[in-house]
Amino acid sequence: LLLLYEAIKQNGTELDIIASQRMLRCMEENWLEAVKFLLEESENGQTSLDAKVHNALMLACVKANEWDKTLELLYKMITKGPVPDIASFEIAMLACAHGMEPKMVFLLLDTVKRQGLTPSL
Repeated sequence: LLLLYEAIKQNGTELDIIASQRMLRCMEENWLEAVKFLLEESENGQTSLDAKVHNALMLACVKANEWDKTLELLYKMITKGPVPDIASFEIAMLACAHGMEPKMVFLLLDTVKRQGLTPSL
């Protein structure tokens, strides 16, 4: 999959949001490769990745039991964009719950309330 991505890049073709989301879903089993992919894409400005793509990556980190990586991605969204949506915060809360970090869950819930978002949990 990464070889395919490299070939696409060398060809000068940009991935759209849907293609990026599909590639991330394929990489969920290997969250480290998904993180590398997202960071490379967003830092190079090759494609504008929306909150849904970031959320897919955050879910991959949750599945890999990497709650701290999930929080890093949320922090990146908050500081550099794209603007996180309620799903972003809920995924981060789920990750913290799985990581036995209840204080972080409550901090995230407080952030959600301060931003005027309504959790669906």
